[in-house]
Amino acid sequence: MSDLGDRKNGIRGNGPKGGGGGRRSIIATNVSRQTRRAMKAEILNEALIEFVVLLFERDDVGYTSFDLDGRILICAPWSKRNHQRWGLRRLEANVLRHILISETKNDKREPLFMLDNFHWYLNLAYRGKSQAMAWIETINIDARRWEQGRLAVTDEKARQWTQ
Repeated sequence: MSDLGDRKNGIRGNGPKGGGGGRRSIIATNVSRQTRRAMKAEILNEALIEFVVLLFERDDVGYTSFDLDGRILICAPWSKRNHQRWGLRRLEANVLRHILISETKNDKREPLFMLDNFHWYLNLAYRGKSQAMAWIETINIDARRWEQGRLAVTDEKARQWTQ
């Protein structure tokens, strides 16, 4: 009986510190959901900006990261296999891909990236890095857009499991 009492007393006042569940629970205890969503949106924006910087690198001949028809030759942060190279988690890559695909259906502005037969293309109407960066600003990936994308992606996964 004293063993149970000792264990009970050992638990009292010594519960998990900082959530006890690793990185996710520590963040959850220290940051509001809205702040966390904003941080996720910033991660997507940063990956997209770095991708555009790399995409528009030039050498003596011209651009090195896409073909003459705009087909992208480097791994993208939203790719299913290479998102980790960009420091993104699978959900983050899926949300970014969802946002970019939804932008291809936007009638208000030309998309920067287009998907055709499982290949991503750069819209050659964007003539340089500055125009591409301006496009990134106009699509406005913020906390609200992150959450909309996350819900769409997770709903899609849930539908796949029920079929």
